[in-house]
Amino acid sequence: MRATWTAVVLTATLGLATVTATSVTVANAADTAAATTIRPLALPLPLPPIVPPAPDLPVQPPVDLPVKPPGGVDLPAVPDPAKNLAVLGSLGDVLGQITKLVTSATSAAPDPAALQKQLADLQAAVKSLLALLPAPPVPVPATVPGLPVGDARVVPPLPANPADALDQVQKSAADLVTKATATKPDPTAVKDAVPPLSTSTVTATVATATALVTG
Repeated sequence: MRATWTAVVLTATLGLATVTATSVTVANAADTAAATTIRPLALPLPLPPIVPPAPDLPVQPPVDLPVKPPGGVDLPAVPDPAKNLAVLGSLGDVLGQITKLVTSATSAAPDPAALQKQLADLQAAVKSLLALLPAPPVPVPATVPGLPVGDARVVPPLPANPADALDQVQKSAADLVTKATATKPDPTAVKDAVPPLSTSTVTATVATATALVTG
């Protein structure tokens, strides 16, 4: 009786072990099949780049360009080439008359009538030149910090006025003619009258050219 019971227990135990082993085998086979199955990979979709919003820039108001510079001085006008050439031509006529006058006055025997005619021609040429020149600009005194208004260093020297320079040319020319047409001309006095005329001529030439640039 005891031997029979022992046999039944052993049989049941072996059966349970067989079932358990079979279950483990089946489970391992399922895991192996699942592990060897090729599954499609789900790739992530490309995300759009994150662009930070542009900062709000301050709106600049339109800048109004001044019509006149500080101080209320009118801007210089654009030079007229034709007018400038006319002025230069008239200046050349004045210089030509001065050259003729000096040549006649310093000759060995100056002709008083010819010198008077040449002096009149010079005066007419100067008058024509003055009619073509622009009006001289109105000087605007400039101030320097730390200096009194009446100080001589405050206002820079202005260029010579062409009218004043040409007036000096006529005076120097008249003085040369006077000495050359004297009853007994003094060659030394005539010679000494030439440098002042030459200096005033250079001053008038520079003043005229300056008036064309700044006028």
